[in-house]
Amino acid sequence: MTERTIYINELLAKERKKSRDFVISLRKNLQVVKEKRTRIPDDRETLRGTPDKITKGIDRLRESGVSHLIFQVLTGTLKGVFETMQIFSKDIRPKIDS
Repeated sequence: MTERTIYINELLAKERKKSRDFVISLRKNLQVVKEKRTRIPDDRETLRGTPDKITKGIDRLRESGVSHLIFQVLTGTLKGVFETMQIFSKDIRPKIDS
């Protein structure tokens, strides 16, 4: 991700534009688990794990230049979507806003 951000900044510089005038949005899958598991599948394309792990993943994306995230919640039920969003709003969002 960082290499892509550098490339985008180089393109913007050629056009005499500032990086703050450019927004990087990223769509990521989101799967919140209530407790740490010993083995969680590959998470390069998915923010998957405990609220702390997801918060760290969001921080890494922010540091690489991402300013907007769009989440697709990975759950099979509407109840699961609501539970995920409750956990996100209570346990993750306050940490990334500070």
